[in-house]
Amino acid sequence: MQILHCDKEGIEGIFVNLLFQKKLILKIQIYHKALLNKSTEIDYLLGRGINQESINKFKLGFYQNNGKKWLTIPHYQGKSLVNIKFRSLPPAAKTFKRIPDCKSILFNFDSLNGHKDAYLCEGELDTIAMVQHGIENAVGTTTGCGSFNPEWVDLLKG
Repeated sequence: MQILHCDKEGIEGIFVNLLFQKKLILKIQIYHKALLNKSTEIDYLLGRGINQESINKFKLGFYQNNGKKWLTIPHYQGKSLVNIKFRSLPPAAKTFKRIPDCKSILFNFDSLNGHKDAYLCEGELDTIAMVQHGIENAVGTTTGCGSFNPEWVDLLKG
């Protein structure tokens, strides 16, 4: 897996971060296209209750490295792609990776605009399932169950 890092500071950092984001966007497009050609991985998502429309809406993707298969889940904040989570696919044991030094956000947070309430889910796939079933104001943690960034409390209070 190519190791990418996010944060750089200063004027140089602005330029580096813009280039980095363009690289991430290209990777998301490649991963998404790869998933669309993988019937076993699509079947896994369908089995989790995630339909094709949601796969496309959230740009879920597929990545393989050293024989290990990963589901890719892009994390957006506003219109900016801020991270990619990699979730191992069966039959491998469930593990997660994210791009180091990138921001941890509430997944689907932008959907809360115009909503008074929020539904907090354990992760991205649960959030996607809720949205798919008409609950647009669902958000999920991106750092895994058992962890919650205290900054998110203020965000949710709005």
